Amino acid sequence: MGLDAFVDNFYESDAQASEKSLYARRGFVSGAVEGWFNTDGSQQSISIARFSNASGAADAFGDLSGSFDQYPAPSKEFTDSADGAVGYEDPTLDSMGNAFVAIAALVGDYMIDVHEFSPGTPDTTAAKALLLQQVEALKSDS
Repeated sequence: MGLDAFVDNFYESDAQASEKSLYARRGFVSGAVEGWFNTDGSQQSISIARFSNASGAADAFGDLSGSFDQYPAPSKEFTDSADGAVGYEDPTLDSMGNAFVAIAALVGDYMIDVHEFSPGTPDTTAAKALLLQQVEALKSDS
């Protein structure tokens, strides 16, 4: 998808205008957003943004991962040495009874972001596994 469609899907409406401008300056090339429901009741999504160079992707990743520490307790930030990812988990249940995990990584000129909604407690392991699977797929394509 193009810049407008990607940012409109990835960011909340109040941040879209500024993010579109930032992504354009960083050399956004294309993006994809895909989400699904699993048989266990969890939900996952993957968002991938490709930039014209690694520094554009690194800047976007830095902004995204830097925002993860803004969420108040009981949310907590974490890192994953398997793929250099940064994420946060929030055990506070949403209106559907789901806890939340977000985790992002950088692979060359790609930024990858995974969201995991799971009933009851955050499933950080599932989010990390999905992200690592995508990281390895992108690395094998390059």
